[in-house]
Amino acid sequence: MKLSVERLRQLRACPEQVAVFVELFSSEIDVTEELAVEHLDTFDWNWAAEHLLTAPAWAEYERVTAPAWAEYERVRACTFARLYGKGDA
Repeated sequence: MKLSVERLRQLRACPEQVAVFVELFSSEIDVTEELAVEHLDTFDWNWAAEHLLTAPAWAEYERVTAPAWAEYERVRACTFARLYGKGDA
């Protein structure tokens, strides 16, 4: 998938992420799995997935990430419960 600064701006990506994109890639790149992994901590890939994937690809993305998000929420809830004395979690 090709991704350009122009497309990011059309989709109203946040200016900070656009600036990082320009700094790293200039004006356009071909997004690959390797590139996404390399810049895992650089970009908001959840935003990118939601705004750039086709509807079927977005549905698949949500399907495969749902277990990880559920586990994150479970651990987060347990942590808050322990921190704020809401019982034994």
